[in-house]
Amino acid sequence: VSTQSTWAEGGMQQVQSLPHLAIPIVKFFDPKTAIHCDLSFGNLHGLHNSHILRSILNTHPRYVTMVRLLRRFAAHRGVHGAAKGYLSSYAITILVVHYLQQCGELPLFAPHGTQSLTEPQVQQCLAGFTPRHEWPVVRLLVGWLRYYATFDFDTNAVSIRKPLTLTEFKANAATVRREWAEFQAAQNTSADVTPPSTTTAPPNRQELTYLVVEDFIDLTNVCRSVPALHLVKILSECVWGHNTLATTLADQTPLRWLD
Repeated sequence: VSTQSTWAEGGMQQVQSLPHLAIPIVKFFDPKTAIHCDLSFGNLHGLHNSHILRSILNTHPRYVTMVRLLRRFAAHRGVHGAAKGYLSSYAITILVVHYLQQCGELPLFAPHGTQSLTEPQVQQCLAGFTPRHEWPVVRLLVGWLRYYATFDFDTNAVSIRKPLTLTEFKANAATVRREWAEFQAAQNTSADVTPPSTTTAPPNRQELTYLVVEDFIDLTNVCRSVPALHLVKILSECVWGHNTLATTLADQTPLRWLD
């Protein structure tokens, strides 16, 4: 990665190298476009999931608006940023898509499958799907905040492929660890070995934490860096946000913390 002075010569600001993350990135701000950017290298996985999420969110402008507002909300309330042990933008987007599936705005993309998602598979599901509701953004935001403030993270994982329990997630993790062990053992005898097809990540990324949000490409936990106390903070902010916005909707009742 180039030095910070080189980035500065290119006009970039707030340059920060984060080599310790599971996927090392460089964060910077482009003053010309007023956009904060995360840049990774050699991460084809990131291209695949970006294309899939774009296909999903572009089905309706409300979904993109919802993701942007929740990212700003998380940043304003101090619960945004994987490097800080909170929610990454990628995790927030998956959390949004999962919630939209629960309220009938989007379909499940692999209700009976065990493999990662592909863009053609997602596009096929979207092509034959009619949303159950077309709620305004404010109602979707209130519903999202309530859904995760009361979500059973002790039993369930968040997945956009299909309903997923923590037990099933652990089973997937065990499969990944076994496949990588076999791959590494084969490398000792042959240089011409294909990595496991079910994942692009080494097994230590499968760490089970208090908040499990499944990556729909490599089936790992994208919130593995979120500790228990940070999850409590995230949930408390969901309650605060819900109760603040719920006053705009007559049929919503306030939540009590840890109701």
